[in-house]
Amino acid sequence: MSSQVSKLTGARTWRAPLENGLVLIVEPEVLTDGNHDIKKCAAVSETVLAAVYKALNDQHVLNDQHVLLEGTFLKPYLVTPGSDSPKVTPDEIAEYSVSALCRTFPLAIPEIVFLSGGQNKEKATLNLNAMNNLEVLKPWTLSFSFRRALQQSTPRESSGDIPG
Repeated sequence: MSSQVSKLTGARTWRAPLENGLVLIVEPEVLTDGNHDIKKCAAVSETVLAAVYKALNDQHVLNDQHVLLEGTFLKPYLVTPGSDSPKVTPDEIAEYSVSALCRTFPLAIPEIVFLSGGQNKEKATLNLNAMNNLEVLKPWTLSFSFRRALQQSTPRESSGDIPG
């Protein structure tokens, strides 16, 4: 499991940015390949996020690595069904994504910046908007880092293939 890898390599990879006064960017990934439903992705996401932040905390507590959780920057993926599964609504993606974070994510971290996860910019934006519109307590700012989604559309838009 990828969280096992994070635990094993974490001490070495986390030390360099911290020793140089840089922000530690945490970017766990669960692949969307396959036919799993959104519930399976949510369960795996919760396991991975919990393991990654436990490993960060353990480094701080056990090895005096000075990993201050509030000094880390999380760039997670959205909780979605597998690429070969029936699609779900942005509201469902929002509910599962925010729920996974609420169950696993430290309150000490002020902001979560989502990756597009291979979605186009329109779909990624709809999903982020749905998360921000959820009427549940979200103790962090939810934002985006959709570089990949924006880059995917740039060649088409500049070539005039998109009406508008």
